[in-house]
Amino acid sequence: MSRSYLTRTVTAALLACGTVACGAPAADDDSLASEDSALISSAQKILPTTAQPIYFGTTSDASIDATNSLSQRYFTANAGVKFTTVVANRVDGGLPGTSAQVGFKLQRAVRQHGTYAWEVVGQADGSKGQAAVSYTPPRGSGVGLYLITSTASQLPTQLNLGLSCQGTRCAPGLQPGQTCGGFIGGRDCAEGLYCAYSIAQQCGSGDQQGICTVPSRFCPLGIRYNPICGCDGKTYDGACNANAGGTSMQRVGGCEHNVTGEWSYTSGDHYNYTFNPDGTFLSARLPSCLFTTPACAIRISSPRGNYSLYGEGLSLVYTSDYRFGETAQFLLEGPEEDLHIKGIDYGVSLDLTHSH
Repeated sequence: MSRSYLTRTVTAALLACGTVACGAPAADDDSLASEDSALISSAQKILPTTAQPIYFGTTSDASIDATNSLSQRYFTANAGVKFTTVVANRVDGGLPGTSAQVGFKLQRAVRQHGTYAWEVVGQADGSKGQAAVSYTPPRGSGVGLYLITSTASQLPTQLNLGLSCQGTRCAPGLQPGQTCGGFIGGRDCAEGLYCAYSIAQQCGSGDQQGICTVPSRFCPLGIRYNPICGCDGKTYDGACNANAGGTSMQRVGGCEHNVTGEWSYTSGDHYNYTFNPDGTFLSARLPSCLFTTPACAIRISSPRGNYSLYGEGLSLVYTSDYRFGETAQFLLEGPEEDLHIKGIDYGVSLDLTHSH
């Protein structure tokens, strides 16, 4: 209830807030007049060093205290589309506070004599732990860069900031949760987001669509090295670090070796392995029967499990009922175009080669 309750509270305020109730917009002025990325980059140079991005349809937590008594979030918005910002006090457990006074000012970057400066376009104070402002950028003013600066009367305290707008064209870039890639075209994810794909979507190949996603900020520390190959062709220590780097996981294991696909070895019996990008595998010893004379009396299902790649090593752990908990260790040998997977499994020394 705690976190979701606060989110519902902020969301309800975002939906209910009107221009009169939440603070009137300032008069028209010279905001950013172009979607040109160079102009936006130029305006971003005046952002405070502690400012963090916030996106439409999302909420953002902030901690403020006597040392750092301000919370600052920035975003870009299209002209003519009304948006609402809400700041709420959050107490332990995520519940909204009701006693602390919170307040914030909404500023827009304006051009003055060839440079940019901040101008206040809205502000609000709330004595019951919540404050909100709605604002409609003047039509024809182009893309605007905005800054939310919030604080509270009681320090230290936790704040929850929310941002929403009416419609789906709130900003020049796609926002978190919006579909990206594939045939969409024309718009990319907003700055600071990346187009996330599932492993099955193969990094967006075949015009598959992903979802605009906020990169991970905090990844577990002290975990063992668990290499994965990112969609950008770089090796990361786990999927979380890949997401923090702004990319999705392409497959388990470092990018140096790709074992996904079918592998086989024949030495009397046939041994077949299929390694999937998500780290699961399926193996088979053919003929997969017991009591084969005069015919297959009992057919054995192909065991499956999980695999891990560590440098030149490949480790298998079986998870199916048949062979549950059994392990096998292999080594990768040779160049990528003639890679061999060598080890012992099924009680036999195997030399697997890629099946083409």
